[in-house]
Amino acid sequence: MGVVHLVGGQKGGSGKTFFARILCHYFHAHKLAVQILDADPQQDLYRVYGGIGGIQFWGGDADAAAYSKSSNEMDILYDLAVEHPLVLVNLPGNAQEGLAWWLTANRLLESELQDIEFRYWYLCNSLQGLEAFNQSLAFFAGKLAHCLVLNQFGAPDWDYAQFSQIKHISLPVLHRTEAQLFNDPSHPLTYGDALKVGMLPRLAQKRLFDFLSVVFADLEVTGWLDKPNLPVPVPTSRVKKRNSNSQTAEVDLVEEVGNGSRNQT
Repeated sequence: MGVVHLVGGQKGGSGKTFFARILCHYFHAHKLAVQILDADPQQDLYRVYGGIGGIQFWGGDADAAAYSKSSNEMDILYDLAVEHPLVLVNLPGNAQEGLAWWLTANRLLESELQDIEFRYWYLCNSLQGLEAFNQSLAFFAGKLAHCLVLNQFGAPDWDYAQFSQIKHISLPVLHRTEAQLFNDPSHPLTYGDALKVGMLPRLAQKRLFDFLSVVFADLEVTGWLDKPNLPVPVPTSRVKKRNSNSQTAEVDLVEEVGNGSRNQT
């Protein structure tokens, strides 16, 4: 069975692509081959991680979809999911209606036909986004698994008690220095590249390392991210780390994020 991770949100600017890049780094750090489909008009994920871009996601009226030449462009997603075990889709902002139409019109969520598992990461940083998330939950009525991702950047003061009955995680704020670096379209940079020695000032690199460790730990709590049974080292630059016996040993920054996240609380 193929697993499709859908990353969406109520509007642009909710942190959708930012979060999709984190998922890409997680999969790459754990040696999980992932097929990437970027349906966002900005194509930021495609520029950094490759995959398939330029897909027009249907956002029109459901009744008109059968007469539109573009309404079937997302069909390539089904091919990817049938042929590969892991697919990541970066949806455009405000894609709820289009997603609902595509999934229901093609009966992809019918239990007797479902050979693909869809997991919907919903980015939210506003009360309007939370309302749209609740509408999506009600529409799919348990047929599509949802995880609410509460983006702390620019977000209201969330009352976390209201989320106790739904799957959710919190996305902390990345320091402005590092965030701006990843938002520069003229200089595509993966998190793995940024963790290499010499790519960032030492303290900036530590902040990024700590940020990814916390997010990885939250991601694993969801139970949505399958990993190999045995850890596989990731070839990247190495740095010196002092152990409890005051001896130094070389460690891999990306591998440390993957392994160290399980020790976070």
